[in-house]
Amino acid sequence: SGSNLVNASRVRVDKDFLNVFKLNLLEGRFYNYKDESKPLEQIVINKALAEALGFNQLNDAVGSIVPIFNRNVEIIGVIDNFHSQSPKHPIMPSFYTLGPGHKSYLSIKFDTRQKERAIKIAREAWREFFLDKPFEYFFMKNQISEQYLSDQRLMAALSYFAILAVFLAGLGLFGMSNLFVNQRRKELSIRRIFGANFMHLVFLLSKNILMLLLMSAVVVIPLAYIISNEWLSNYAFKIDLNPSYFILPIISIIVLSVSIIYTMILKTNKNDKLAQLH
Repeated sequence: SGSNLVNASRVRVDKDFLNVFKLNLLEGRFYNYKDESKPLEQIVINKALAEALGFNQLNDAVGSIVPIFNRNVEIIGVIDNFHSQSPKHPIMPSFYTLGPGHKSYLSIKFDTRQKERAIKIAREAWREFFLDKPFEYFFMKNQISEQYLSDQRLMAALSYFAILAVFLAGLGLFGMSNLFVNQRRKELSIRRIFGANFMHLVFLLSKNILMLLLMSAVVVIPLAYIISNEWLSNYAFKIDLNPSYFILPIISIIVLSVSIIYTMILKTNKNDKLAQLH
């Protein structure tokens, strides 16, 4: 019935497909030369199709009969899922058939150290069989890289902006801390003379900055979560947003802030002659 229909893509392969692309066979077997005489009697499916067909255990799929192209065929193997597109796209349920037919590409595996020689041999073989068609080729590595090109550009841009933001934030933090310490230099000296604990002074000057940082975090963390979650929604395969991704940067900024104030008070204390009299 229509409710039992499963959409799946067909991929035409030969018996060397598994080895050339180094794919994992999860259950059953892949094609061999004996299967070439019966190309449409058996199929190999991927894990996604096995799950779409309702097999809870992958080994249950092997040996099962399924209707394809108005005929019943036997599933002889299940291979692992692999990405043929970027992670923005889900892995399609697919089945792999053996034998002649329309093929978009011919895949050739060769030693990369002999690339030019491999291209020359492939070109000569192509001209022997397809004299009237131009010989065109591309490298799988480059084809895959192009799928991630926009993401790589975005990552590079975000990295530059992140470095610039950290640098500017560090300058602002340093300037604010320096302002606070200089404004209260006399107060610090008097407190030191009357026996104030050094860490108490650090806390005294840090609390205002810490309050500003915490107030900023209350606004920034939800905003960052919403933006990140919206961006990740473009991907079929994505990480889960962990609270530590947002909390750890805030903790790092707080530690940095306290460290800067600590250093400045320590420097002020050493240079302040009035405090040294104590």
